[in-house]
Amino acid sequence: MGMSTTDRAVQLFRELMGRGPDQALQPVSMHSLCRRMDCSRPTVKRALQNLRDMGHDIPFHAETNGYYIEASSEHAMRAIPMQFSGAELRALLAMHELVSRVEPDLSDRFTAPVKELVERELGRDRSQVDRIRILGVGNRDTPEDTFETLATATLERRRVHIKYHARSNDQETQRDISPQRLVSYRGAWYLDAWCHMREDLRMFSLDCILDYSVLEEAATDVDDEHLDDHVKSTYGIFPGAVTGTAVLRFNPHRARWVEGEWWHPEQKGRRLEDGSYQLEVPYGRSEELMMDILKYGPDVEVLGPPGLRDEVASRLKAAAGSYGG
Repeated sequence: MGMSTTDRAVQLFRELMGRGPDQALQPVSMHSLCRRMDCSRPTVKRALQNLRDMGHDIPFHAETNGYYIEASSEHAMRAIPMQFSGAELRALLAMHELVSRVEPDLSDRFTAPVKELVERELGRDRSQVDRIRILGVGNRDTPEDTFETLATATLERRRVHIKYHARSNDQETQRDISPQRLVSYRGAWYLDAWCHMREDLRMFSLDCILDYSVLEEAATDVDDEHLDDHVKSTYGIFPGAVTGTAVLRFNPHRARWVEGEWWHPEQKGRRLEDGSYQLEVPYGRSEELMMDILKYGPDVEVLGPPGLRDEVASRLKAAAGSYGG
């Protein structure tokens, strides 16, 4: 299938944008455009006319025998939709819809202008997007101002003073942190940060930050490798060192589903002779792993380690007791 008229215009725009007699990239000749775009002269001429009809000034530079579009601020603003083809615009709109259904408040506030621009360029053709559906369950609310402030501080590399309420011990503390990464995980937002009080990396849930103020001091940077090592070895969102490996056996009914699931980068799994599936997962703290195990009810058995097996058994007994079992 050949390129659409719009996609040809986008292709030409990418070839010409930021070129000019006084710029590092020089104007492009008709011969070069035909070769770069792999099309005929009439096709390039039609694309030139389409861009001009859209309001782009495309001068011809006689000395270099080429065309160009200057990278001025006016052109840059008008050029935003021309950075993407029709297919790319539809993909952007689809991604916006996916994000808005998971984080509707944040999406509407921060990406609504982009959505409006994309919809205008697509002629508000939403038929493809409406065929995509995503359901969010158990999402935790993140205050818009908190997200905006911490996201800005993270990008601008500024320290932040926070008042934090830890769910683990129901205690409130005040500390200075250097934001490193914002992480969206299972319906909640977290902030990986260097804690100057603990002198170590810590993870903070944004909905537990009660108060904050951005400081003048520059944030302390932690290299990506150190950040990755901080979280990738353990299970789920909780950072820390591995303390054990959970050995789980799923019955044959559940095995066919779990066999294709991703629990951990270093997991090991194999089918057993009776059709069941054995999964081995490294973990540090057991809270999140235990929740994932419990949701499978009678379809899974914890073979080890003994401590985790006892924890899960105790929870199941307590749950049964709530029903008089």
